[in-house]
Amino acid sequence: MTTPNTQNSNVRSNVRTARSHRQSAAMRRLTAALLTIAFAVAATGAAYTATAALDGIRATIVAARPLADKPSTSAANGASYFAEQYSSYFLAAGLRHGNVNFSPASMWLALAIAAQGADGETRAQLDRVLQTQSLTAGDYRSLISSINGRREGAASEMLARNAVWADDTLTLSDEFASTVRDAFDANVVSLPFGDDATQRLREWIKEGTRGELAPDVRLDDGRLLSIVNTVYADGRWAEPFDANDTKNGTFHGSNSDATVPMMTRTFENTTWAFSKKEGWQTATLTFDDGGTFTLLLPDEGQFDEIAQAGSSLASRAFRAGTSDAPDGNAIWPDETERQGPIPDVLGFDTTAYAAQVTVTMPRFSITNTFASDELIGVLRKIGVTDAFDPERADFAKMLDADHSAVKDAALYVDSVVQGTRIDVNERGAKAAAYTDIGMATSAAPASQRHVDFTVDRPFLYQYATPDGIPLFVGAVTDL
Repeated sequence: MTTPNTQNSNVRSNVRTARSHRQSAAMRRLTAALLTIAFAVAATGAAYTATAALDGIRATIVAARPLADKPSTSAANGASYFAEQYSSYFLAAGLRHGNVNFSPASMWLALAIAAQGADGETRAQLDRVLQTQSLTAGDYRSLISSINGRREGAASEMLARNAVWADDTLTLSDEFASTVRDAFDANVVSLPFGDDATQRLREWIKEGTRGELAPDVRLDDGRLLSIVNTVYADGRWAEPFDANDTKNGTFHGSNSDATVPMMTRTFENTTWAFSKKEGWQTATLTFDDGGTFTLLLPDEGQFDEIAQAGSSLASRAFRAGTSDAPDGNAIWPDETERQGPIPDVLGFDTTAYAAQVTVTMPRFSITNTFASDELIGVLRKIGVTDAFDPERADFAKMLDADHSAVKDAALYVDSVVQGTRIDVNERGAKAAAYTDIGMATSAAPASQRHVDFTVDRPFLYQYATPDGIPLFVGAVTDL
């Protein structure tokens, strides 16, 4: 195999100065300038004025975007398949440390970019896990547009950004660079890795997450390439909670009880789904852009079974929670007898109805970072193995070997990190994530009944786009 990490520094000292990178698009410059003004307003200490100013500036940014497109069926199916099949593995890894928030969309996009430079069995494994075998550049573009595009009349915002950062000892192949720019609207940046490059990457992530995340990532010796994605979502409830109705209540956590602020509101015609057999119920709240936030409340004693790695129960419950729910009779959570015939509309003894639901739930926030060894362990378990093996990884399509200063470079993935944050309150749900893939070389009822949906014990949730693409999934065990 090729040059060890200790030799990369010697190679770097002999290469020419950093190549010029593409200038930021006009929209990104506008965004950065407006956000700078917003932060200055916020610093005045006038909280109400600052919030109003931020909302106005954010609306200006969003209004400048083109209207959202529908994602192609192939792209939507691929991203949703990854979320439904594998999110439980990532959540189980994170739950070992407490509450967890994970972005399957961010992970899927970063891995999909890596797949564009892969070949042989490395590419085949990525395609199988991501379901990207037949996706075209147009499919990827449609998915990006469905997230980033403007939705008429909505204050909610979503944003996905992608970039490939390459050390200037490498020369990316024209095909790879062109593909990721065209299909993923990715920035392709070549520069000498070190402190300056590290600072630029941190600022890029901070900008892409609207200041929600400022991770301690690095571009330095030993790393030659980073594929980075950010996802940001600021969903505003179509029917906000009233802060005056928020009262302290008890959350019965896995380890102890806690007194926390509990929001409450009654929603008309909200999708309520349940499975008596599997032991769960869901309630789905909507954002003003049509996106959804589905709360999954396991029966007492059922959380561990539903949240365990490899379980399909959570994904099935989330699917039921976002299904088209008919009116009809139901088995109510506090009743042991049927109130009428119950069609098994979704299979697996699962039923969904449009109902009047009083949701009582905690305000909560989660900030967490998945360690690289945890994520690589999960990815190996679900079938991505060769990408992490210096002897087997095949990313030959990513490089122009003839023009790279590091000769005979054989790239492999040596780190995968994801950091996330989510805040849920009376106004909505704001969430952000980044995924950094580092590469190195060795070289409801007919007569409408009322449902009380009280989230006062461990629960799971899913934040999905208006097209049903899961952006974030998470679990709360203690508050």
